[in-house]
Amino acid sequence: MKSRLLLVVLFSLPLLSRAQNTFPTSGNVGIGTTTPSTQLEAEGGNIRLSNSMGYPYGINIDMSALTPWAREFSFTYGATGKLFAFGVYSPGGDSLYYGYINGNTSNGISHANPWMAFRPNGNIGIGTSDPGTYKLAVNGSAIFTRAKVEAYANWPDYVFEPGYPLLSLEALDQYIKLNKHLPGIPAAGQVEKEGLDIGDMTTALVKQVEELSLRLIEMDKRNQQQDARIRLLEHQQQKAASKK
Repeated sequence: MKSRLLLVVLFSLPLLSRAQNTFPTSGNVGIGTTTPSTQLEAEGGNIRLSNSMGYPYGINIDMSALTPWAREFSFTYGATGKLFAFGVYSPGGDSLYYGYINGNTSNGISHANPWMAFRPNGNIGIGTSDPGTYKLAVNGSAIFTRAKVEAYANWPDYVFEPGYPLLSLEALDQYIKLNKHLPGIPAAGQVEKEGLDIGDMTTALVKQVEELSLRLIEMDKRNQQQDARIRLLEHQQQKAASKK
C-alpha cells in the first residue's frame, strides 16, 4: 500500500511542477504563474477580455513578442482590428513610442489608414500616422468655429509709416506682367508644391489691402484736386463770358 502511494506521489510531482495557474479561494490570482504578486497577474502572453453575445467587444493587453517586437495596450472591436492602442515598437531595434486610434490595422504599428496617431515627440496626426515636424497634421478637411495665430511678428502696419516705398501703379503693372502674381504673394506653382501658410498668407493679404488703401487715398486726393481745377476753369469761363 505504501509503495503504491509513493508511486502516485512520484508520478504527480512532474505535473505539479508544470502547473502554470493558481486560483486560490482568497488572495492573488495568477495566470501563467503560480506566484502572483498582485490581485491578478498574467505572464507569458496576451490577455483578452470579450463576450460571446452579439458584437465581439474586447480589451487586449498585448505583451507578445512581434517582429521585430512590440508591447502595447489596446482596445479591439472584432474584425476591424485595434481601435485604440498605446505602446512601444522597435523598427530596426530603435524604440519608438506610439499611440493611435484606428478602424482597420494589422499587428504592430503597420496601420495604413489610422484615425489618429500620437507620436513620442508630442506630435499628433489625424488621418495620418506621420505628422512630421507639425504638432498637428490633418490629412483631410477640417472645420473651425474660430482659429487664432498668436504672437505673429512683422505685422504689416509699417506700410502706413512715413516714407514707405509704395510701388507705383506703372511698376506694379510691369511686375504683374512679368511674374503673373502680386508682389509678396506666392505663385500658383509654389502653393501647389509647398502648400499655404495661413499666418504668412494673412499677413501678405493685409499688406496688399493696406497698400491698396494708400493708392485709393492718393487717387481720391488727385481726383479732388482735378475737380477743384475744373470748377476753377468753369468759373473763369463763366466770368469771361459775362463780360462780353
